[in-house]
Amino acid sequence: MHKSIWLAVLILGLPILHFAQEVGTSADTQMEGRFAFQLSYENLTRNFTLGGIEGRVRRKILSGKLSFRPVRSANFYGFIGSSNFPNSYAYDGSLLYFGGGCKVMMLGEVYVEEEDGDTITVKAGVGLDFQLSHLQSTNNRIYTDFALTEFQGSMDIGLRVFWFVGYFGFKFSKISGEFTQLDYSQIKAEGTGLFSLFLGFNFHLGKSLVLVSEVSFFTEKSWALGLRIDI
Repeated sequence: MHKSIWLAVLILGLPILHFAQEVGTSADTQMEGRFAFQLSYENLTRNFTLGGIEGRVRRKILSGKLSFRPVRSANFYGFIGSSNFPNSYAYDGSLLYFGGGCKVMMLGEVYVEEEDGDTITVKAGVGLDFQLSHLQSTNNRIYTDFALTEFQGSMDIGLRVFWFVGYFGFKFSKISGEFTQLDYSQIKAEGTGLFSLFLGFNFHLGKSLVLVSEVSFFTEKSWALGLRIDI
C-alpha cells in the first residue's frame, strides 16, 4: 500500500516540475464506442522554414475537441478554437483554428496486484496520427489562410495508480503548410526537426471527468492543460 501511495505522488509531481502540456496519450483515452469532449490550452514553440527563411514560431492555442473511438485501435476527432502567434514572423493576431484527424493505436496492458489486493495498471501504446488543420485570419491584415498537415508517430508507457495516470514517451512528427497571402500568392512553411520527448499525467476527477496535461521538449517545446469529458 505504501508503495502505491509513493508511486501516485511521484506520478503527480514530476509533470508539475515541467509545467503542463497537451491532450491525452495512447495509454489513457476514452473507452471504445464512446465520444469525448476536451477543452484545452496549449503553448507551443517550434522552428519553421517560412518562404526559405528559418525562424522560431510560437503559438498559443485554445480549442475544443470532439473525438469518437469506434474500436479499440482508432480514434477520430475534430476541433475548433482560436490561435495566435506572439512575437513571430507568422503574425501576432488572433486566428480561427479548426481541423480534424485520425489516430491509429496499438495498446497493451499489464496488471500488477499487490499483497493487500490493490492493483497497479501499466499501459503502453504505439500511435500513428494524421491531422489536417487551418488557421483563418479574423481581420485579414497579412494573410487569409494557413493550411497545415501533420504526421506523427508516438510510443509511450503509462502507469495508473488509483485516479492518477502518469506517462512518458517519444514521438516523431513532420509538419508542413502554406500561407495564402492577401494577393493570393502562397508561402511554403516547413517545420524543422523530427524527434521530441513528452511527459504528462492525467487525473480522473470522476467516472467521466479527466484532467489531462502534458509537456514536450527538444524539437517541439510545448505544454498544455485540458479537461476531458467522456460521453
